[in-house]
Amino acid sequence: MFHKSTASGDSSYNTAYMDVMQEMLTYVDHACESGSWYLSDLRRFVKHMGDLLLKVLRDNNETFEELFDWQEYERMSFLARRSEQGCIDFIETVWKKLDSLHKTEDKAEATIAKLKRYIEENLGGELTRSVLAGQVYLSEDYITRLFIRETGQTLPVYIARRRMEKAAKLLRESTDPISKIAMEVGYSNFSYFSKTFRDYVGSTPNEYRAKYRK
Repeated sequence: MFHKSTASGDSSYNTAYMDVMQEMLTYVDHACESGSWYLSDLRRFVKHMGDLLLKVLRDNNETFEELFDWQEYERMSFLARRSEQGCIDFIETVWKKLDSLHKTEDKAEATIAKLKRYIEENLGGELTRSVLAGQVYLSEDYITRLFIRETGQTLPVYIARRRMEKAAKLLRESTDPISKIAMEVGYSNFSYFSKTFRDYVGSTPNEYRAKYRK
């Protein structure tokens, strides 16, 4: 659970963000001390927090979509109105997303670096916008715009390039079967991997490997 010192001790928050945090902390502290979580209170709290969140974002020239996808927010607020745990999850998620958004505005490079690091460490895994957004607690649309703004290329293009570069390195330096290399860079369909690789380097994986073994 949260503590008041967590918010008040962080000088990176401006007054508007502090207000949101304090509202959440006050509600949780009161509920925990009284031992009472009533559904009617949860519903009022979620509505109040939603209104306050929109106001803070608007006053700071930020958009709701930078934090949430509407479907995600609707799901969270629905659960928050129905149980104590749902309310706690709602508070924690809003907290993390506000914190991440506020820091990202000042540290876009750090956010991009974190995304690139995650991509590099998971080239063989699922690298959807949803997965990547979850790593930095920002919305899918926002990280898409941020990545283009900071790197000049889209996430899919960057991911495909890094996968092909790793595949090329493995083809040159290892004796692993090409089907295994395809899996290591996130392609379960060998034919699709071969086509993508040919489009990227101008030759098939077999041709590329043969060239470096002469």
